Amino acid sequence: RRKRLQSDRLSRVRFVGETAMRSEALRGKGRIETLFSSSLAAFVGWVAEDIWEGLTEAVWLLGSNVLANLLLFRCYFFVCLKSFRTLPPELVDEGKLNARLLEQKEFELNVPKSFVQSVDSALDNVEADIGTLRRQNKRGEGREENKVVGQRPEKQNFKGKMFAFFTIRLLSIAASVWGSLWQSFFISMLQFVFLPYSLFAAVIYGLETGAVLFAAYAVVFPLLTVGTDVILKLCIPGWTSELVSIPLSWYLILGFLLLDQFQCFVSLFWTFKAGGKPRRVSVRRTLESVGYGFLNCKTYFLVLLPLLCGRVRVNLLVWCLDAVLGISWSAYTRLMGFWNIIYYPEHRMGHLRYVYPDAHKFHHILHDATPFDAHAFGSGAPEEWLLLWVEVAVALCLSV
Repeated sequence: RRKRLQSDRLSRVRFVGETAMRSEALRGKGRIETLFSSSLAAFVGWVAEDIWEGLTEAVWLLGSNVLANLLLFRCYFFVCLKSFRTLPPELVDEGKLNARLLEQKEFELNVPKSFVQSVDSALDNVEADIGTLRRQNKRGEGREENKVVGQRPEKQNFKGKMFAFFTIRLLSIAASVWGSLWQSFFISMLQFVFLPYSLFAAVIYGLETGAVLFAAYAVVFPLLTVGTDVILKLCIPGWTSELVSIPLSWYLILGFLLLDQFQCFVSLFWTFKAGGKPRRVSVRRTLESVGYGFLNCKTYFLVLLPLLCGRVRVNLLVWCLDAVLGISWSAYTRLMGFWNIIYYPEHRMGHLRYVYPDAHKFHHILHDATPFDAHAFGSGAPEEWLLLWVEVAVALCLSV
């Protein structure tokens, strides 16, 4: 009996102990679940707060960049209009200046001092306004405080800009070769994410250069093509323009690139000017020119030509007629007379401290030039975005 009582007590004690342990475990589990749920809620709150802050900063950054570009556009058109209204006709139209020079008489050109002051003031104001926008930007505020006075902004970040831009350019080339026109177009627009102020430079440079370079050819070549087709069809039965045109093929593109590089190589040792002997440069400098010059100057054609491959035919007869008659050249030289008056404001604004690293500095990486990195108009690759797509549109729509 005594043993039975002891056994019952031990059973009750064991039951009470197990019950207490089970209850404690349940309470601990509840605390862990509560702690986990509260931690998860706090983490989600932190993530949501970070996402919201990132979105607000991105929206602010986008808005400030758009506003900065609008300020640049306004300044450019202000300077251009003031130049046309204020400067002497000889400084507006190069043709009138050449006519005065042909008279071989002494003459005087006067520029009002107020014009110079107003232009300088407009450029200083737009630069100050963009600086204010950057300081107000939450992302740029901390960086601006550490700038050295007189030092160009984002100097240390320029290599990152170069890497981003040329990566985008190579992706755009890949889309042109293996993808579609629209894929290449939208990929190329990514440059404005990493180089926001290149939007102003690209649009203005594309408009002014397209108006001077392509306007004459875009009008003359279609008219010559249609005119020659009509006349030759009347004179020669069964005539088609395909008899005197060649398709733009990969062989033609490859030949063009190889001929261009060969001409650059020959020009290292002999040119038409400077007595036929250009200044010699080191092998290292030449290799730098070959590499960077190809990226900055030649990749333009690697985007353009594959998009036209198989879609455009080169009419050799029209080219020869235009070369003999000089119609497009006459129109081009007439339009070129206004080049300086519209190019000077864009070029000067391209050297503003905030615009310069995003566009025109790509042209000044190499401070001298060899044939491999020479450029007809002295522009950086980011400045040619609109010009590139204007050329694609003109070629595809007008077949010139």
